[in-house]
Amino acid sequence: GPRDAVGSALAVELLLDPTLEHPDTPWVRAALTGHEVVASDGELPPVFAGRLGPELGACWAMPVHDPLHGEPAVIVAWSRAGGPPTSVHRYSLELMSRALSLILQWRHQVIDLHAAARRDTLTGVPNRLAFFELFERLESLPDGPGHVGVLYVDLDGFKAVNDDHGHRTGDAGDG
Repeated sequence: GPRDAVGSALAVELLLDPTLEHPDTPWVRAALTGHEVVASDGELPPVFAGRLGPELGACWAMPVHDPLHGEPAVIVAWSRAGGPPTSVHRYSLELMSRALSLILQWRHQVIDLHAAARRDTLTGVPNRLAFFELFERLESLPDGPGHVGVLYVDLDGFKAVNDDHGHRTGDAGDG
């Protein structure tokens, strides 16, 4: 999906370069394997040759599960020195990974709650709240809502089935 990046201009340029979806890049390997990948300058794909310079010497990619998309998000950190991250760097990456995981879980739950609040749980049909939100959006269009049709269905006796036999019987539809 779309990627966000924060860091040095070179790191951002490399990370957002669409040609870098090659499976040998540390972030793609981390996403595919689900494990942290550490790569020094000499271990990076040829596309990096001559682009890193003295500014960047190693890349660490740490996957973070994204429940919304099913594939992991990846935190990528670069350092000047090659080799594995120090304990301080590793601790910082683990904290960032945990924070990002919580943020991604929260985002997924908000989207689920938003959808549940606007749909009937039995039928999946948009409910009154969704109807009124849609109608407000239509009214705010520059040319007005245009032609709008509304279908209203009232099931006779449905309340009596629920009252006499319970909601489970009414939901089952055999009452």
